[in-house]
Amino acid sequence: MLEEKEKDELIDRNYLMNKRKNARTRNRFVAHKHRLFLLGIALGFVLVAFMYFYSNYSNVHHVNVVNNIYLSNDDVIRLSGLNEYSKYLLISTGRTAEKIESHPLVDHVAISKDDNNTITIDVKEKKAIAYLYENGQPVIWIEDDTRLPLDNSNMYLIQRLPLIEGFTAEQMTELLYGFSYVDEKLINEISEIHRYPFSYDENMMEVIMRDGNYVFVGNFGLKLLKNYHSVAASLSTDENVCLYFDEVTSSGFKSSCPWEKKEEPAPVSETVEGEENYSEEE
Repeated sequence: MLEEKEKDELIDRNYLMNKRKNARTRNRFVAHKHRLFLLGIALGFVLVAFMYFYSNYSNVHHVNVVNNIYLSNDDVIRLSGLNEYSKYLLISTGRTAEKIESHPLVDHVAISKDDNNTITIDVKEKKAIAYLYENGQPVIWIEDDTRLPLDNSNMYLIQRLPLIEGFTAEQMTELLYGFSYVDEKLINEISEIHRYPFSYDENMMEVIMRDGNYVFVGNFGLKLLKNYHSVAASLSTDENVCLYFDEVTSSGFKSSCPWEKKEEPAPVSETVEGEENYSEEE
């Protein structure tokens, strides 16, 4: 009896050991199965991502440049470093904006990622006032008194700007205040700016408009140029006339051109027979 009892106990112990062993085996199998499942998902994701990033679907489909006045769309895109192979999801808008803002003419850039893998670059440029020659080299004069050298790649920028000459660097710095009142559209209508001293004001300048008219104005009267069209329309319908602006009275008048008479034009505050007058107050 004792031997049979010990035999039964041994069988029971073996059964329990086998049961625990089988349970551990099943648990390991389930754990491996889960890991293999997760590994399969990860590998599948990597494969899909690999195929996506190496296909044209992940590239930038279009770059839209807006609000630029001087720089061409192509130049802005070149500065951004974006091209047809750029990966839309990997583009950093901040770093891309910094690249464009490194250009002397660019004040601020805002970049957005739009639908259909489109990038929009919103450019705010500094005001370019004119172009001039320094040591025989053409440069653009910018509102912050910096210069942008010109070469064959960006010579197109002068198409919207007048030529300025006859001023020293100090005199040009003094002109910045007046030009702050003149917007880009009116600057585009100016062909040339020359220093043209008068006996009563050595700081007078000649502003040649693209419509053929000549404007004579002093440093502090430059802000009156914003009224150019209303003054020209009210004073004359003729072409190639000379208009004079006076900062003291904030007015303008039409008179003979300096090269047409011996005497220089009288100040606006004086009444000159045969001259037509205009005042901002009218």
